[in-house]
Amino acid sequence: MVARATHVLYMRDTEGRVLEIDKDRRVYTRTADARMFAYTPTTDWRQGGPLIDKFGISVQRTGAEWTADIDRQVAAAGPTPLVAAMRALVTLKLGAMVEID
Repeated sequence: MVARATHVLYMRDTEGRVLEIDKDRRVYTRTADARMFAYTPTTDWRQGGPLIDKFGISVQRTGAEWTADIDRQVAAAGPTPLVAAMRALVTLKLGAMVEID
């Protein structure tokens, strides 16, 4: 959902990586030398961290959970900062309810 929300499925980044969808609809990052890594911005700070910065997502601990908000327009909670931030991003871009096709 993060890949869909940020429209990066067909973009190449400055280091030559491109995002691809496999036959099972999983998203992978393919590097310039053809290595593949799962696109998991909810668990990989190298992928989710730049999105937090790009979209100005604010993250803070609230008790046992984390809360993220974007310009006080949307907020989301999660067990980790990345999960909360990516949930907020998806909510901002796709709405509170999304369908997985």
